[in-house]
Amino acid sequence: MKKTLFLIGFLIFSTSTFSQFKEAFQNITSSDSVDYSKYDKVVFEASNYVFENPVDYKSEKYFYANKLIGKWMNDTTDFGFPLFGPFYEDLSNKEYQKYYYRVALVNYALNQKFNHNRLLTCKPIPGEVFREQKDVKEIQLGAAGILIEYCSEKSNNLKLNRQMKKYVEAFKNETLAELM
Repeated sequence: MKKTLFLIGFLIFSTSTFSQFKEAFQNITSSDSVDYSKYDKVVFEASNYVFENPVDYKSEKYFYANKLIGKWMNDTTDFGFPLFGPFYEDLSNKEYQKYYYRVALVNYALNQKFNHNRLLTCKPIPGEVFREQKDVKEIQLGAAGILIEYCSEKSNNLKLNRQMKKYVEAFKNETLAELM
């Protein structure tokens, strides 16, 4: 009986999160004037879903989670996402590594917002060099760690290229910040 109740509960939760990603994506794309901050929470859940599951391009839930993240990231004005630096440049587009790094940036920023009550906006601060800003460096390092951990699990079906080996070793040795 307990197994049956668990299975029913799991199926309901699974279906509701799928429809949540699909519905949010449809809503966010159906209007010209969207308050993207209203979607922060569901985008955070979508990014968690991506990093809690293996790459599965055939899954509709996975598809809508990624579509929602991509749309939100491209159009939100509340956050900036630093897409530069040696780590980013060494990623390959062949395996969609740069895309998953962008998802990791979203995940890290929204994790800080919802779980640590911190807002890392990564917007230029007058008088400071953007790439040297504390929030920019932190989000790049945090996102790199998320991506490295995800790719280190072979069952997730996302490989890192040869150039990334030095970053994986630095991550293991807790010296990743020195390479970033």
